[in-house]
Amino acid sequence: MLTQVRTKLSQWILPKTNNAIVPVRAHPIQKRDRVDWMFAPNPPQLQFSLQYAMNHYVYTAINKLATLAASAEFKIASRPDGMERNFTHPLLDLIGKFGKPNDAESSFVFWEQHFQNLGIAGNSYWLWGDDFALTPNRIDLLEPEYMRVVPGTMQTVGSYLYTHRGENRSYFHTQITHFRRGNPFSRYYGLSPLQVLYWLILSDNFMLQWNKDFFDDELGIPSGIVVVPSDTSDAELGRVKAEFVAEHGEVRRVAFVKSDLGKAVWQDAGLKHKDYDFVEGRHLTEKGIFMALDLPLGVMSEASTEAHAVVSERRLMEAVYYRHMRTTSRLNVDGLEFWPEHKLWQAEFEDVRRRATDWRRERDRLETDAMAMSLDEMRAREHGLPSLGSGVLTVAQLLKPGGSDGGKSEER
Repeated sequence: MLTQVRTKLSQWILPKTNNAIVPVRAHPIQKRDRVDWMFAPNPPQLQFSLQYAMNHYVYTAINKLATLAASAEFKIASRPDGMERNFTHPLLDLIGKFGKPNDAESSFVFWEQHFQNLGIAGNSYWLWGDDFALTPNRIDLLEPEYMRVVPGTMQTVGSYLYTHRGENRSYFHTQITHFRRGNPFSRYYGLSPLQVLYWLILSDNFMLQWNKDFFDDELGIPSGIVVVPSDTSDAELGRVKAEFVAEHGEVRRVAFVKSDLGKAVWQDAGLKHKDYDFVEGRHLTEKGIFMALDLPLGVMSEASTEAHAVVSERRLMEAVYYRHMRTTSRLNVDGLEFWPEHKLWQAEFEDVRRRATDWRRERDRLETDAMAMSLDEMRAREHGLPSLGSGVLTVAQLLKPGGSDGGKSEER
């Protein structure tokens, strides 16, 4: 398959000249006579999956945001105002609340994995399948670590090559929707936030490894020296070592020496466990990881004040909101096009920012004002809109059955 892909690509290559570059529609720096043109450099995304699996701070932050993002309702609404809902769009049957994108997972699991891929690898790849139908009837998520981008001649991305278990599959760029985070170093792949956090996560793992070594084999015994009298026989010294191991475990950081002190004593050697101050170091690591992954510390801390918790909750919802924006903005230009009248509709999620406590307080304030202010007053104060001539009735009175509009507002 790889040979066939390269043969097909070689047929598209323009005649080699010193100044031959790809057409304007493709990226202007993609020169056709460069050896590294065949495949765009793929970042080592497997290491990011290992960081996610082996560091509980990373796992907590990514899962918290991915699960919250997946719980939001996915909608199809009219473009551009979003005032009208489409409850029968075929895309809802795939990834809507009760959708089934493929035979292996539900829509919730699909969305959760999608947002996890963006958080871990910075990339998420959707493969649209139609099973010989006119429009897609299946969506599969492809693992980012196995995907390679093939630069194109008339487009920046020509195709995608998926290599897994020794098998190569080539997909046209129209079959794949590629969601990616911003990356100033590549026009083909998104930048994983775990790449930015690489050394911070590595240092935290070293601290965990040191703790494991300290409390595992040696059961909390620090580095030190056991001093025994100089007249202790080798057989007696062996017995002392055996008793020490039997009671405390291995003795890799403990030495036994003979001395003229006349008695057995213990001498500390090296730093004690508390001297490393791992509590403070790991707290700084937690803060750095959570900040980079957009998980406010106030959401996870039991010591947060109410004000701090409210602000943190709002920031959390904003982080999820922007993840939704990254997904729907791409889906609207590379996904809805499979169905007719795609220009009339747009994909969107519910605005999760309204789940925040401070937004609910704002809603309560507006509902209270509606009991005392007219519709025109509310329009002028909240939106700067002109009067409708609705009179002096309050908003609440207008919405009651039998109001000035004969109860029509209630029906609407």
